Amino acid sequence: MLHIRSQKLDDGDNITLVICPFDSPYLLRVKVLAHEVHHGRDAIRLSLGMRKIDRKTLELLPYKKLKKDATLWLSNDADRVPIELRAAVFIGDVRATLTNQKKL
Repeated sequence: MLHIRSQKLDDGDNITLVICPFDSPYLLRVKVLAHEVHHGRDAIRLSLGMRKIDRKTLELLPYKKLKKDATLWLSNDADRVPIELRAAVFIGDVRATLTNQKKL
């Protein structure tokens, strides 16, 4: 996400990356959906989708742990702090929300 946060992020922008967090490669697609106010802060709403890459055939396979694209809000400032993440995953709907932020 450090690379995504460093981009210009205009509405409609698409960023596609191959990531390899452990031993399996994935294709990450990020789309900038809107600039809006979220939880009282100027924010950038992103859609995040993942597909698994088969190592032998390079075929794109579904990523079964993520049921549909996740939504991430980043603060629309120089820090681009994640404000909230919502995802429908294999165990149900998950939400992570920033509750406090302190500048050091």
